[in-house]
Amino acid sequence: MGRIVGALAYLRSKEATGLLLRLAESDDRRIRQGAEYALVQRPLRPAAKLIYFRILKDHRYFDEICAASLRYKWQAMLPVLQEAMFAPSSLREYRVLLTTRRTLEDKAIPESLIVAENLIRKLSADSSAAGSKQLTEEAHRLLIESDVAEAANLIALSLAWRRFKVTQESRAAGLWILKSRPRASTLEFLRSLPNSLQETDREQVARIVEAVSKAPLPASN
Repeated sequence: MGRIVGALAYLRSKEATGLLLRLAESDDRRIRQGAEYALVQRPLRPAAKLIYFRILKDHRYFDEICAASLRYKWQAMLPVLQEAMFAPSSLREYRVLLTTRRTLEDKAIPESLIVAENLIRKLSADSSAAGSKQLTEEAHRLLIESDVAEAANLIALSLAWRRFKVTQESRAAGLWILKSRPRASTLEFLRSLPNSLQETDREQVARIVEAVSKAPLPASN
């Protein structure tokens, strides 16, 4: 039954949306979850706002609900987002939640920091490009000197994160940036990461905290 209900995702009419909203309140778990699945398929439906709130409270469909919140500028979602940030299972989910929260608070991560991150990733995979060393150093400097501490630390941590298809150079760059930023606020950020992260992620955080703690203090500290 849940799969049959889920197939309604392909029907975009007002009537289909209304039916899904009613089914999403069903006492039958399979019907309810099938309707929720259909409602989070793109394009997202603004009429499902209250259902999206409930789904996020249950810590499900982070990407889709955050995308809807940004698309429709749902600042009322902020308390739910803040609560959800205590329970992500991965750094990727945490970054989606944090990025969404900051944007809805009119404190979006500066585009310059995103550009710096992408540049570091690109040049760490191919350092043969002309001027790559200077560009990489400029990107490092931008992230190290940024006064948007939460955003800069999040990006540096993302770079340092060990996962599939991430180069050793990128991870080294992220760790270097974390070691080079103001020590107290950086460690505070790292230690504030939620305990809900899966075990392998928590182990990565612990290793990074240890590496940053033991690194010589940068001159600016």
